[in-house]
Amino acid sequence: MKRAITLTGVLFAFAAVPLFASPGGVAALGFDEIPGAYAVYRDSRGPGPAYVGLCYLGGNELAIRRWVPSSGEELLFNETWYVRDEAAGPSVEAGTLNLIRGKAEDGAGPLIGEVSLWLQVWLETRARFSASPRYEAGERNGMVFEYWVPVARLRSVSAGGEPAGSGELTLVTVGVLSSANDPAFYAYRGEPSRAAGPGVAISSAGAPREVPLDGLKVSLDANWTAGQDGSYRIARAGGLLARLAAEPLDVAGSGVSDAFGLIRLLVLYSSPVMIADSLRVFVHAEYPCLFYRSYDPGTGVTTARYRTFVPRGGSSLAVVTLSVEDAAFARNREYFESVFFGGR
Repeated sequence: MKRAITLTGVLFAFAAVPLFASPGGVAALGFDEIPGAYAVYRDSRGPGPAYVGLCYLGGNELAIRRWVPSSGEELLFNETWYVRDEAAGPSVEAGTLNLIRGKAEDGAGPLIGEVSLWLQVWLETRARFSASPRYEAGERNGMVFEYWVPVARLRSVSAGGEPAGSGELTLVTVGVLSSANDPAFYAYRGEPSRAAGPGVAISSAGAPREVPLDGLKVSLDANWTAGQDGSYRIARAGGLLARLAAEPLDVAGSGVSDAFGLIRLLVLYSSPVMIADSLRVFVHAEYPCLFYRSYDPGTGVTTARYRTFVPRGGSSLAVVTLSVEDAAFARNREYFESVFFGGR
């Protein structure tokens, strides 16, 4: 079947945002971002990790948060950002600071300086997204930018001379606020621990049979039972282990123009807490795919997910998702991948 979307030659496009009010003047910095989108980073430069979050509030304003687990120290403030038109090129400037929690003298100045540097490099280089979804820039190419990362597109910052991605500053999660005080950003408390012990072992059961999945066909063995919602599931005494489902998506009505935009939206809304270093975007059988893990703080469960986008005709797609409890996925990865990539 011919592809309706492709990852080759179709790149995420940034909206054109006016930067300058007049030559030599100052204008608000345009972020071209979903209000409420946020990114949280692990800062590994101190004796213990700290976490720095950036959240786009709208206009030219960001919420900036720093939390240190070892001491419980927290700094949270809102900051506006501007661009000055100078002879050497546009220059990012911080505007008004609105302190929410903590004391401004406890590191607000240095943190604003760092964020200014990230925004400056992003501003100077973001046109490179027209040629690639990922690039390296900054001093010694130590900063990695990827199109799907919210706010400043920054994936990691490496120490001078270290390979890109080695990361003294590393992205750990992204998302979109569900409320004005969403704890996923405003009370982020660090990364989840991986589940201890091996997951449940799963062996093939009987000959695979072809079954319907929202207009598609998949081959499943006797481990899988049909759910009331049209999905298929594997359950054990401890609860649900795996779920395979498909849902239709009208690309024309989704507000995105290509696969990159669609993948970015799915990543941002992959609640509850997406684990950023697990994300892979790739192509299989000419279909765009992604893999990532997410964590539910309420249940303590980490879930591994594969997603792919199968053309259904016109601008319609089927978004096929395989969700597996992470420990079970780690033990039975070959089995689950044979189900997901076995053809439709």
